[in-house]
Amino acid sequence: MRPTAKILTLLLFAASIQDLFAQTYDELYWAAFFKDAINWPSFHWKKKEMVEGIAIGGVNNTDYDSTYDHPYNIYIAGEVTGASGSSAVCDGNSFTYGGTGGADAFVASYSSTGALNWSRYLGNFKTVEYAHCLTVDKVLVGPGPTWHDYIYIAGEVKNNGAASVPPSFVCSNNGCAPFTTTDDDNSAFVGNVAFVAKYDGANGQLISWRYIGGNPMSPNIGRDDQVLGLAVNPINRHLIVTGYTTTDGLGVNATYPGWDMQLDEGNTLETDGGDGFIAEFDECLQTMIFFTYVGGTGQDRLHDVKFDESGNLFLSGTAASDGLSYAKPGYITYQTSKKLLLDAMLMKLSPLPGGGYERLFVTYLGGGNNDRGRRIAIDKSGNCFMTGYTFSNNFPTLYPHQASQCGLPGTYDAFVSKFDSSGNLKWSTYLGGTLNDKANDIVISPIDKAIFVTGQSNSTNLWKTISSTYVSSIQDTVNGDGTTVSNDGFIVGLNDVTGAGQGTVVFATYLGGSSSEDDAGIKSYTPSLAMGGNGELLFAENTKSKNIATVTNPTNVIGAFSGNYDIYLGLIRYHPNPYGWPRLVPVHQTTTDNSVSIYPNPASGATHLLIFSEISCPASIFAIDLLGRKTNLPWHNLTEGANDIEIDLSDFEKGLYQIEIMLPNGIKRKMLLIEK
Repeated sequence: MRPTAKILTLLLFAASIQDLFAQTYDELYWAAFFKDAINWPSFHWKKKEMVEGIAIGGVNNTDYDSTYDHPYNIYIAGEVTGASGSSAVCDGNSFTYGGTGGADAFVASYSSTGALNWSRYLGNFKTVEYAHCLTVDKVLVGPGPTWHDYIYIAGEVKNNGAASVPPSFVCSNNGCAPFTTTDDDNSAFVGNVAFVAKYDGANGQLISWRYIGGNPMSPNIGRDDQVLGLAVNPINRHLIVTGYTTTDGLGVNATYPGWDMQLDEGNTLETDGGDGFIAEFDECLQTMIFFTYVGGTGQDRLHDVKFDESGNLFLSGTAASDGLSYAKPGYITYQTSKKLLLDAMLMKLSPLPGGGYERLFVTYLGGGNNDRGRRIAIDKSGNCFMTGYTFSNNFPTLYPHQASQCGLPGTYDAFVSKFDSSGNLKWSTYLGGTLNDKANDIVISPIDKAIFVTGQSNSTNLWKTISSTYVSSIQDTVNGDGTTVSNDGFIVGLNDVTGAGQGTVVFATYLGGSSSEDDAGIKSYTPSLAMGGNGELLFAENTKSKNIATVTNPTNVIGAFSGNYDIYLGLIRYHPNPYGWPRLVPVHQTTTDNSVSIYPNPASGATHLLIFSEISCPASIFAIDLLGRKTNLPWHNLTEGANDIEIDLSDFEKGLYQIEIMLPNGIKRKMLLIEK
């Protein structure tokens, strides 16, 4: 058989079995209710716990169990009400949390099996603290090497003139020089001031924290500083902070000032103003490296920030101001002007050689009513997927999964939109039923490249307008009984499309009981999603439903509902295949970039695996046959650059195999045809 014919046979054979081995997210493997590691079980929350974000740490490729799961830690952050006490931090610093302030920020760590590792509070006796977001800095440490996690949480502190707010500090054993408050830190304030804190993922130790706040320009506006999004630069480990502010002078100490250093373009009379902002800090949180405002004379917010693999920044938000669109030559502004009061907004920045960032494009996205942008996800090719929700019946659509707004007048639908790296809109769709549906978070599956969004809904037919026959294997009806009295959480997976008529639902479920899964009427952005270290879905949401575990029916339940509002988090994995072995990924879902190649292919006796690695790191290699049986191949330490690894095939039977390479930054897969 000629080589080209052999390759064609390989591709056709793999395509013919893809349905047999297709993976679906249809099992809620475990779900856990929040409990803390300090007061439990003697103290049960009397008020509420609210979660704002979920993230995972580094995935270690060693010591995996019989299910081939690789261990990692899960982190959540938000607000708790009802706890009180004092915690020693380091170097004589301590926090007295709870008390008359009533609420504190928290961060907690779980294992990938749902067991609580630790939980910590950040608060003060006379203030209210709320963590709106979190992110993880994953650092390779040897020998091994293995991943060490550092967790950043951020949000706002509400202080009505209390004089007991502690100053910023850094722990001396963190390798950072001690620092005190500076001009853009304000410990004596009235209103809300933003904060950022850094923790050690191994034990929950608070390493450093600081305020981020300026000076109100007008008594009509008041003081309101919030951090709503965080991201760690994968190249230099600097922290990017974004959010909303009504104060001037936030960036007075920035090493590299941005393109807009004045709040609201100097308008001091705006009663409903405020700008988004972007700030860059070093890993000690000591030095502000870059700062810029983003906004005009209206109220503009930035909600999320993500890096692509080249170190470029994408940011999403909501804009009330005109005149924010921009395009550098070679880039596109899809929508140059705002349509009505509020539009979603997307922007991309690129690092400058000397320091700081420049804009590549800024675009509005909206129709004839209000539209709000929420979180974003970036794929390996630099495409950006944005989600949010819209009141508009003429929201921009292109190759839509759902072409029109389904809701009744005055209701809103979620939306999902894809932009390429230059700013071109690739597709955009509504996602909603006959009532209210809002999306808050979005992730991309490494398994089948599907786009998963999560949010809140009280529509009985949320995904039925796209795929009327899809039945959820977890929860198919809202509120557990099909009523629409309150909101449920939801997760919907959509396929990535390239043309009209291709859109479909690849996964969908409600996540809620007979009461409400919502934001409790406070300033909140929930639920949240993350992709697990083995391709599973992780979610976290607020719930008032005492029967949510009964309705969603997880295979394993950890803890029980308590208090008024509880936190419900869980892991959704693939349905096990009939053989009980790991599943083969279809050929069209294998690695398509040139970082991994196999030669010769087809092969007999031996073949070579050529891996281009950006860093020196360990690699675990497996061969999976058509029945999903996995064989360990020799473990290798990769060096930076090209790695040519010879694989002995003498013990393998003739047939089609999938070669799977487990790297610290993900999984690479290639198909191999073995001949005898």
